[in-house]
Amino acid sequence: MKVFRPVVIGVTVLAVVSFLFGLTLDALGITLTFSAMFYLFLCFAQVLHSLEEYFTQFWMHIAETPLLTMRTSSRDAKPIMDRVFIILFNIVLNMVMLSFYWPISFGASLSWLFGLGMAAVGVGNGFLHCGMAIRQGRYFSGCISAGLTLITGGLVFTSLSVRI
Repeated sequence: MKVFRPVVIGVTVLAVVSFLFGLTLDALGITLTFSAMFYLFLCFAQVLHSLEEYFTQFWMHIAETPLLTMRTSSRDAKPIMDRVFIILFNIVLNMVMLSFYWPISFGASLSWLFGLGMAAVGVGNGFLHCGMAIRQGRYFSGCISAGLTLITGGLVFTSLSVRI
């Protein structure tokens, strides 16, 4: 699928930039922390979101979304993500998010960077799903739990504190 290459490149670039940013903050003696409890809520919200996408067959609704399709003609719309990709992506995402809870709760170096990244993903995902529901004027697959990821991601950001 053509979506894998941009996703891999984008995630790699984001990871490298974030890691360098984190190293710079560590070198300056600046530490960022946030509530591990809110991060755990975000993890559970993401698991619920993945389940909602699965049970409402999110991959079937992608074809209705111009942003998430590749059009070769006006009548031919192919989703850029299929069922297998969405299921595997959600399983891996949930496992990685939950595995980072312990380093975050114990304040491991640079683990906060991953937590804030996942909070940003939760907020962005919440806005996108809710925006698609508003745009279409009806329920869009995943929009109920996406609101929960938006709220819990926002809670992670609001609990952010800086120690110098």
